[in-house]
Amino acid sequence: MEKKLVRIWRFVALCLTVLLLSSLGGFLAYLVLHFWVKPQTPAPTDAVGIANTYIVFTSLIFMGFTVVLALVGVIFAQQFSITKQTHVQHLFNELEGSLELNHDDTAVKLLDGALRNKDVQRHVARKLDEKIRQLLSEEKQRAQAQAADGASTSNAVDSLLSKVDNDGVE
Repeated sequence: MEKKLVRIWRFVALCLTVLLLSSLGGFLAYLVLHFWVKPQTPAPTDAVGIANTYIVFTSLIFMGFTVVLALVGVIFAQQFSITKQTHVQHLFNELEGSLELNHDDTAVKLLDGALRNKDVQRHVARKLDEKIRQLLSEEKQRAQAQAADGASTSNAVDSLLSKVDNDGVE
């Protein structure tokens, strides 16, 4: 995560460096060309053209700053989103640990708070009903198995008694 943040800052620094160097290059190019090319004195009719050129160039500069700021805003929003997810995950892990150890009756308080919710009450009632049905079904099967074993044992004892009675008579 820190590597990603460093990479983002390097990108922002690179954008600002390019912006600064291009502005410096434009300024230096103007100075160098000023020495080699004799400037022309504008005629009064060129005032509108000069004003339009100024307006266009300042608009382009503002647009460039706006695009850079928008990109930086998107990058920061993404970074904050990732950071938020990490914090939420950390808090859930801490809550789970606290529930396992039951510090300050955290588990009981959390369960009490959850049971105040109607949806949670319905869910718990449904789960308890399913578990009770499962346990009763298992107990019924066990009782039926014991009854079947008891019946077979009873039949076996009856058979042994009849053999004993028959052996004793003869």
